[in-house]
Amino acid sequence: MLAHLDAELADTSADAARADLLAERARLVDAAGGEVNESREAWGRVVDVRPDHAAGLRGLEGALFRVDDAAAALADHLGRMSDAYERQPRLSAWLQVERAELLDRALGRPDGAKAALLRRSPPRSRRASSRSSSHFMARRDVPKRRSRPGAFASPTWTTPGLARSSCAP
Repeated sequence: MLAHLDAELADTSADAARADLLAERARLVDAAGGEVNESREAWGRVVDVRPDHAAGLRGLEGALFRVDDAAAALADHLGRMSDAYERQPRLSAWLQVERAELLDRALGRPDGAKAALLRRSPPRSRRASSRSSSHFMARRDVPKRRSRPGAFASPTWTTPGLARSSCAP
């Protein structure tokens, strides 16, 4: 099947069709249970052809999650995903939050994490966001996930010290 797709890729010149064929090839590589680096390269080829290809972006994200010591590459990729989904502000902002968590916790770069958090905030709330993010970064009051006793898969998020936050006027 891979040989057939490679033959079709050789005859295809349109970027959209080429990206779709490369995505199908990457899916087959994943399904065959190949090496993680092979999967990463296959999905990377899709994103190289079309940086906004949804399946390529998601596939590369999944491949990077499976690679050991790929936190920096994953953080960069989440930034590219955020750019690709800029027309969907909530999704784009959430990807920046995920990126900020990687930058801060896995890579120890709190300044980069703060920049990621501020990157997608709306202009009118940027000042408040800047205060709260600097408070969290300075005090390491990162929200911690806690489950209520007896609740089935319904976590609550709590932030220690939020009541005495520097966000108050």
